Amino acid sequence: AGHFPQLYDPFRFARVLRDFIETSEPTKLDFTDEDFDRLRKLLLKGSGRRAQIPRGTGPRRRRTPAAEAGR
Repeated sequence: AGHFPQLYDPFRFARVLRDFIETSEPTKLDFTDEDFDRLRKLLLKGSGRRAQIPRGTGPRRRRTPAAEAGR
């Protein structure tokens, strides 16, 4: 199904997702207020530099079957 299964086969994707949600237990995490504050500060700080992605090396978009039909 590639990177976009929800576009290529939406009905199968919905069935698999629904089955996953119905049969999985949610993760229980114990965070303190201090943990959230530390995470917030790290996220706001960032890495301190911007990632440089050379032109032409980033992700490429694939045309969906619906997009092909609409041409």
